[in-house]
Amino acid sequence: MSKLPLVMHPDCVSSQDLSAEAWRIAQSNIIENPNTPAKRYMKEGFDQEYIYFWDTCFMAEYAKYAPEILPGIESLDNFYAAQSDDGYIPRCYNLATHKEPGFAGKFGNCNPPLAAWVELDYVRQTGNVDRILSVLPHLIALDHWFSTTQRRLDGTWFFAEGPASGMDNSPRTARRNKFGNDVGWVDLAAQAAYAAECISKLALLVNDDKIAAEFREKYAERIDFLNKRHWCERIGFYLDLLLQGLEYENYRAYFSAAKTVVSFWPMLAGACDKHQVKCLVEHLKNPAEFNTVHPIPSISVDNPNYSPDGMYAMGGVWAMTNYMVVRGLMRCGQYALARDISMRHIDMMARVFREVEPHTIWELYSAEKPLPGTSDYMEYGKESQKNFGRPDFCGWSALGPISMAIESVLGIECDYPERKIIWHSNCIQEHGIKNLRFGPHLVNLTAQAVNSIGEIPQIEIDAPEKISVEFKRFQED
Repeated sequence: MSKLPLVMHPDCVSSQDLSAEAWRIAQSNIIENPNTPAKRYMKEGFDQEYIYFWDTCFMAEYAKYAPEILPGIESLDNFYAAQSDDGYIPRCYNLATHKEPGFAGKFGNCNPPLAAWVELDYVRQTGNVDRILSVLPHLIALDHWFSTTQRRLDGTWFFAEGPASGMDNSPRTARRNKFGNDVGWVDLAAQAAYAAECISKLALLVNDDKIAAEFREKYAERIDFLNKRHWCERIGFYLDLLLQGLEYENYRAYFSAAKTVVSFWPMLAGACDKHQVKCLVEHLKNPAEFNTVHPIPSISVDNPNYSPDGMYAMGGVWAMTNYMVVRGLMRCGQYALARDISMRHIDMMARVFREVEPHTIWELYSAEKPLPGTSDYMEYGKESQKNFGRPDFCGWSALGPISMAIESVLGIECDYPERKIIWHSNCIQEHGIKNLRFGPHLVNLTAQAVNSIGEIPQIEIDAPEKISVEFKRFQED
């Protein structure tokens, strides 16, 4: 336990038990197998037969804080080993049989291309630049597969079905459908753009200027497409596209009316100008849309399909999409809102942990009650069946009490290749972190108490090498 990070912040005292439980459950999901590509890897905690790409990417986003303990990034190696010659990586497969589940084919079994983002975050945390040389070809090949098989001639991107997007039963389109169901998926458009940016930055870290330049161009083109085709100025929101008559040369494209949490991916991708950020923030603050008691519901409250109980992506609150939104807000300079959403999410998780039996961490949560979220009823006409999602889920749910507590509540942003930490905080009491992974070292940081927010505190740094810590205040709403 001594190598695990410990956040010291007055607003995190009540969630310390939750954090300890997240680390405990995550460690219980470590698998050791000498016959798999990654000899030590993490399971998501519910399926003993298959491993999942989407889940693994998000688990790596908190495992980066204890890389000697949690083999988060190594877990991606199981997927790189399964990559086809054309670049395809399955969203789930059986490590023992090397087979994908029978319900999925090659155009229905892909998850979002998030690995480049995760690999970049990992190297910024740990400084392991050598890993880039081995993974960059996999990331480039995956990007090629997506751009040549999941993108239409008109430039729209598509998932073959809902589960491929990670939002299984989101009412954006049919759960099972044919090659995207004639929908242009806004999340994949943003994710593909962000993947290109991350690949470019990874290439720069290993001095591959050619790849860096190539993917900067891809990033620019994809961001331009995202803003030209998916931004709806009328309501100030990014939306999916409904494509009518794709079999004809002169087809029509309409905005979908469904407002879902995936429409905030463009913030993380760096697509938004100040006006767009302002509009998206207004949607996040609107109680009729995404500002619920426990933020952020997977679909807006004013959608007729919204369920206050959760019902998976019909209204449930998910740690992985909350983390995406918070990271996007921080990239856009919205630190106060990012912190507020993070605190409310962690506080509700902690309340459910204390009040609901079994006392554990859940797969998803209700947006309106201190309860776990319900699973998808799966069968039309049986909406009254209410079963909570999976317990002991770390899994992506550890993102709240670990990553969000460090990054958006405490406010720590690491960049080891630059030997720099940026600390965004408005706290005036003593606060800090012990055992922060920064490169090959564990670092302790403490900001001394001050009298007012107008003062910059003295920072105590306990580190074996010289590092730069820039402490910044941010504007409150």
